[in-house]
Amino acid sequence: MELIAAFALSTSATSSSRLSKPFNPLLHETYELSNPELGFEFVAEQVSHHPPVSAFYSRGEEFEFYGNVEFKIKFWGRSLEVTPQSSFTLHLKAFNEKYTWQGIPCYVHNLYMGKMYMCWNGTINIKCLATDLQTEIKFAGPVKNGPDTMLYGEILQGKNRIRVLYGNWTEYIASTSLSVYFDMKHQWKKEYRSVEKSGNTELITMFPDSSMIWRVHSKPPGNKDYYNMTYFALMLNEKLSDPSKLPPTDARFRPDIRFMEEGDMDAASNEKERLEEKQRAKGKPRPPAQWFSLDKTGSFVFNGNYWKRDFSNCEDIY
Repeated sequence: MELIAAFALSTSATSSSRLSKPFNPLLHETYELSNPELGFEFVAEQVSHHPPVSAFYSRGEEFEFYGNVEFKIKFWGRSLEVTPQSSFTLHLKAFNEKYTWQGIPCYVHNLYMGKMYMCWNGTINIKCLATDLQTEIKFAGPVKNGPDTMLYGEILQGKNRIRVLYGNWTEYIASTSLSVYFDMKHQWKKEYRSVEKSGNTELITMFPDSSMIWRVHSKPPGNKDYYNMTYFALMLNEKLSDPSKLPPTDARFRPDIRFMEEGDMDAASNEKERLEEKQRAKGKPRPPAQWFSLDKTGSFVFNGNYWKRDFSNCEDIY
């Protein structure tokens, strides 16, 4: 459960510094990542435009990971509230265990004045019915001039508390015993705030007898000029040696993003406008999602047809 929690939370590490508006996916836009060196295959599709919903499926020899990404936005004048309707499932095949969790509420502050920042505020609950394990991790939300990056959670089996998770959601996640945490939590919080105030991200504050579960990787040089992307994210839009293996809806073929990546901002802006107008001109109704199907619960589930590699009926979205 500790490792699953780290997997679920580590995706939040770069979000605090990535505040620019992203490109909106077009309806039926897809993305595939299949790299034997990584040990997994991944497929995603924009399955709905109103409301915007993305569905994804990933598989490896020992796991399946799938879910839907959807959110609702409320505008509060100087801030945005992003309430996720997202759901995620990780299936560990060897143990026949399924771990499920929902998205974390997010807020973006100082939209017009001051330094803009985002923070997670609320809880994430990760459950495994097969083992009766669960963990509820709490995020502190905002403080005076930025996000409070401290996190805290407990791992339970049934009603028994068995372990504490703690750390900084932008830097690291660790675990310790309940007895050590509650004996030393006030001292730890004091040291945590001292390190936080120093601004030295190389320093971390840990309890004795702790296990380091996850530590953020160093970022590429000059990454602030490239939307604070990680090394992994920077390679996702690379052109393939044999693009014919991909459907024409793959995001690598999207011209506005490609122009932007190449530094031609005027062409990127013009292409973005053209693509959005083309999508609006198609009107309604639009064809249903091709690689994901609605189940009885209203979730989009991977139907497996993508692996047949018949892309002859793909919609012309670019």
